Amino acid sequence: MNSSEMQQEKRLVETRLEPPWQYCVSPLCQCRFDAERRLLHLEGPANCHAFVEQRLRPGNLHSLSAEVLCGYDAANAWGAGIALCWPGRQFLRVNVRADGRYGIDDGRRTTLVGTTPSQGWTTLRIRLLPEDVLAEVSTVGGLWSVLASFPAEAYPGNPCTVRLGKMSRWGTAKDFYNPGLVGSSAIGNMVLVWRTEPFAGAVC
Repeated sequence: MNSSEMQQEKRLVETRLEPPWQYCVSPLCQCRFDAERRLLHLEGPANCHAFVEQRLRPGNLHSLSAEVLCGYDAANAWGAGIALCWPGRQFLRVNVRADGRYGIDDGRRTTLVGTTPSQGWTTLRIRLLPEDVLAEVSTVGGLWSVLASFPAEAYPGNPCTVRLGKMSRWGTAKDFYNPGLVGSSAIGNMVLVWRTEPFAGAVC
């Protein structure tokens, strides 16, 4: 970490992401929040939606991160993940797939990269930088790796909504015509990090 990055880290404030939020859940699924353990439990067919969404307060978001457990969910496109939405309908999601890869969706295409842990939790993060928007991953307690990078100008302004859970690759509350096998997954340690001041010249 260079001196500029160290200075930036000093200007960050971390907050937990927790209710109240809106539940968007297929009639075939269940989605419940364990307040004591701060875990979002997702149960249902592989190719059905079960997610929560929360409007973000106005501010300068630095990152959204969460720990994800694929568990016994056979989902690929509908695998558990995290997503951000922008006022201009821009969208970015990163998720964990049952086929052992990570999926990155920008609302236009799906990119499959990397290798997920065969068992246990993995941490996903979407990070907003002056020049880039990054989809990143880390095994719990490990180093961050970049899965995909997008130019910041493709995502102008600040995100307005966060989504957590199982959703279509467009981030919508829709199910596939073939629901698939019933399984379960979970999301925990959901964190928002805010910058205390905007990027120089940022458009908010």
